[in-house]
Amino acid sequence: MLRKSEAAINDLYEVWLRIAIENRKAADKLLDNIEKTLFLIGENPFMGREYVGKTQFEN
Repeated sequence: MLRKSEAAINDLYEVWLRIAIENRKAADKLLDNIEKTLFLIGENPFMGREYVGKTQFEN
């Protein structure tokens, strides 16, 4: 199971709020998709191919 930090929860709410101002249904759908993806990653952490390049956080 994947746990979200308080900061992550706040970020998700901010994203939802910005979208919901224009389209609440789309905002709800986006959060549902994010939650499904996070659940899938939490249940299958080694799913997919390994990324071997640098991330945006590496120099």
